[in-house]
Amino acid sequence: MGYWKGNLFIISKPFNNWIRKTKLLENSLSKLSELLFEYLKKSLSTSEVPNHENFFKMIPEILSNCDKLNFQDQHEVNAYTYYHFLERYRKILNILAQLMENNLLPLRSNGIEVIDIGAGPSPTFFALNDFYKALKRFSKKNKFKGKIRIVSKIIKQLPKPKYHVIEKSSLFVNLTKNISQKYGLSNFELIKDDISNLNIENLRWDYDDETLNKYRSEYIEKENIESIFEIPKGKIEVKFRYNISIISNFLTNPSVLTIFEKELLSTIKSIRFGGVVIMIGGADDNYENLFRIFENKFLSIFKDKSFVREDNSVFKKEESIVEIQKINFSDQPSQIMREFYQKVWNFIEEDSGKDLSKYRNEKFPHLWDKNSIPTKTNSYRVRIYRKMPIKQ
Repeated sequence: MGYWKGNLFIISKPFNNWIRKTKLLENSLSKLSELLFEYLKKSLSTSEVPNHENFFKMIPEILSNCDKLNFQDQHEVNAYTYYHFLERYRKILNILAQLMENNLLPLRSNGIEVIDIGAGPSPTFFALNDFYKALKRFSKKNKFKGKIRIVSKIIKQLPKPKYHVIEKSSLFVNLTKNISQKYGLSNFELIKDDISNLNIENLRWDYDDETLNKYRSEYIEKENIESIFEIPKGKIEVKFRYNISIISNFLTNPSVLTIFEKELLSTIKSIRFGGVVIMIGGADDNYENLFRIFENKFLSIFKDKSFVREDNSVFKKEESIVEIQKINFSDQPSQIMREFYQKVWNFIEEDSGKDLSKYRNEKFPHLWDKNSIPTKTNSYRVRIYRKMPIKQ
């Protein structure tokens, strides 16, 4: 599949222009904001004022003490989803566009597999589906020549990404299933509710054994014994071999890297050649230190900022992706998000029947005033590691 590289770069500019022209981001944000509002409205609608107060009190908590919350409380889940979902959906779309522009976007004719550790309400799930769906639509609506025509032909037939989640909060999982069903998506699979003792290789073995036994039993029932040891190519689906691994919400402090060392290493080993590990965190020094520890702990230093793995592969840090990225708070997507914030805020105040203005934290005026643009630059950190075979 070597012709993906280079040809994607050619497509990226007209594709990104097409996205802007068709207002993919704006339309998707609008639709998702409506679905999220209806979900939160139903969840928050109550005559008990303390429930509304708990929601407001939780907003500063999910920003300053997120790693101390277990998200088994509905107010924690609601506040987190309210503040972070649309913003992180937008970040992932932006990162995917950059991967494509720099010839790093994973593509596979059989469809890509994605694993998201600590997915929360899974904004990545929605962003990935929307991006690859848009790429497919773009290829169908345009005619290409030369090598790029081959790429376009394969893109047109791409299946939806297979999205695997590890998320301990059943409330987050239920929220994702609720929203995804109404959004028209079903390719969401919870493979484990806790990262503890995660072993991707064992999951793959168990799946392979189960699939092979099922396949062979069908032949036995048909009395076609000679064929039970001859598995035709393409009959057995390969699973738990990932093209994209998302490590973001899960990674909040250095202790996580020690506690779940084996589990994270198992995830890294499951990446296919050409696949990427996407790490997202804050722009502060804390996350820079976390990312550095991650590199030193899990990826043996090779040369030229690359890291050798035992399966004759190398994880290369992609310098073409800008590490510290900023969000433009004055564009239309941001306006859609601020309208969503205010709409939810207004509903809660009206539903409570009380004056809840005391909860209007001066640090977040854009939550209750859609015309208030945050003055503090919202920056975040992105690192991309790509798995490649070592050149002999």
